[in-house]
Amino acid sequence: MESVEKFSELGLKDDDSKVRTKVARALGKIGDKRVCGALIEALNDEDSDVRCAACDSLGELQC
Repeated sequence: MESVEKFSELGLKDDDSKVRTKVARALGKIGDKRVCGALIEALNDEDSDVRCAACDSLGELQC
C-alpha cells in the first residue's frame, strides 16, 4: 500500500475529529486521486468539519 493511501486510511479514521479534518484537507493538497474513495467515505463522518473538508478536497481532486 502506498504511503498516501495508508495516510488517508489511518488519518480519516482517527478518534479526534480535528485530526480527521486536517487529514481530509491535506489529501486534497497532495493531489493523488487514489484517495477519492476514502474522501467519499468521509462525507459520512459524524463531524461537519470533516465532511466539509472532504467535500472541498474532492472538488480539488475533481473526483
